[in-house]
Amino acid sequence: ATEFKNDVLIVAGDLGDTFNAIQIGLKIFKRKFRRVFYVPGNHDMWIRPNTQDATKLKFKDSICKLLALLDMCEKIGAEMMPAEVMRGVFVVPLLSWWSSSVMGAGYVSDDTLVYDAFCKW
Repeated sequence: ATEFKNDVLIVAGDLGDTFNAIQIGLKIFKRKFRRVFYVPGNHDMWIRPNTQDATKLKFKDSICKLLALLDMCEKIGAEMMPAEVMRGVFVVPLLSWWSSSVMGAGYVSDDTLVYDAFCKW
């Protein structure tokens, strides 16, 4: 319970695919680490039907879920904004989204695959 109390953890996305799962995971990490930085991944932004995200919390879209994640992180002490973790050392979380357009020449897209169908924009 105390082994990592002086450490910083960076959770780089895909912690869970529901708000509740993400919140539980971050709370566990907060008990173990001095500081926890979190950047949502594509699965974190999903709003799957028949989950609390769609039925109870009723996120209108993935942007609303992102804003709720920012608020939740602030309340529990997880960090999603840039911060200095020691003199001259900064963690700078970046919100970004992957696109095949950045892959460059030679990349062949498979249009039969549907990525992030549960994201709503």
